[in-house]
Amino acid sequence: MSTLSYRKWLAPLSFAVLLSACGADDSSNSTSDADQNQDGSAVAAKASYTIAVLPDTQKYARYSPERYNAQTQWIADNYKDEGIVFTLHLGDVVDRADQPAEWQYARQAMEILEANAETPYSILAGNHDVMNAGQ
Repeated sequence: MSTLSYRKWLAPLSFAVLLSACGADDSSNSTSDADQNQDGSAVAAKASYTIAVLPDTQKYARYSPERYNAQTQWIADNYKDEGIVFTLHLGDVVDRADQPAEWQYARQAMEILEANAETPYSILAGNHDVMNAGQ
C-alpha cells in the first residue's frame, strides 16, 4: 500500500484502531498432510478477520462530529476489503454526559454502522458517558 493511500484512510481513523486476528497457527513452519491439497500444494491460510476499535470519541462528539462520522463511514465503506467483522467502541462516547447535542452527534456517527447488518458494533460506557448518582 502506498504512503498516499495509507494517509487517505489513516486520517479519518486517527484514533481508531484495527485489530486483526488469523486462525492460522504460526508456531510451526512445517505443513502437515492436513494442510495440503490432494495435489500436494499448500492449502490457503485459514480465514482472518479484523475488529475495528473506536476509543475515546468524546472530543469528536463535542468539537468535531464530522471526524466521528468519517471514522464510522470509513468502516462502513471498507469493512469488506479490510475483513472488519465487528466494531468495538471502548467508551467515552461523549465528553459531557449531560449535553444532548453530543449524544445526538455520537448517535448519528454510529447510525452509519447501524445502516448495514454486516457492520455490527458494541459500545462500552466510559467515565465521561455517565453522570454522578446525584445528577
